[in-house]
Amino acid sequence: MIPEVDSLNQSVFRLSDRAYIERFIDGALVVNLEENRLIELNPTADEVLSLTDGKRTLEEVAVDVAQTHEIPLEDALEDIKDLCRQLHSWKILEEVPIRSNGSEKER
Repeated sequence: MIPEVDSLNQSVFRLSDRAYIERFIDGALVVNLEENRLIELNPTADEVLSLTDGKRTLEEVAVDVAQTHEIPLEDALEDIKDLCRQLHSWKILEEVPIRSNGSEKER
């Protein structure tokens, strides 16, 4: 289950094992392999997806995006949370469980 909106800032996501991505110059195509769902991403969404590497929080991703595109951090963070909520609902992204010391839980 995805966290509530306010707690998403410290959430960490990565590409799901159920998804495959093919990158192009002008964006990417992502496939949910279980549901055969194909999603087209624009270059900025692809950039966000590449930054959601299972190590960075959404807030850290937003800082990178805000600096790169010279936009307010708050705007970047809200857009990234919206994108990640949608990609999570399509099973493209999965949340990385975090221990209290900040490391990934063992599976």
